[in-house]
Amino acid sequence: MRQSENRDRAKDTIPNTPLTDCDAVTENPELDSQEEVMEWKCLEDKRSAGDWRVEAIDFDDEGKVYVAIFSGPSAQARAEEYAEFKNTARHLQAA
Repeated sequence: MRQSENRDRAKDTIPNTPLTDCDAVTENPELDSQEEVMEWKCLEDKRSAGDWRVEAIDFDDEGKVYVAIFSGPSAQARAEEYAEFKNTARHLQAA
């Protein structure tokens, strides 16, 4: 009940004026230039020798982490190729 009383009082005391552009708003860079882009990184798995991981963090989606694990013959080469593919695809989408 107290919140609604404060809200009603604030509504009555704050003048109803439209928002206008000011220097603080108009000088902000475009939103796209501030977005963090996922970067896919290749690294050796610390728990399983011989396995390689490709990881990325999606900062635009609550910090979700994506991981692909490569094992077996040529695991490192396949993981590096996959990371390069994902990073190239990312650059093509941004363009």
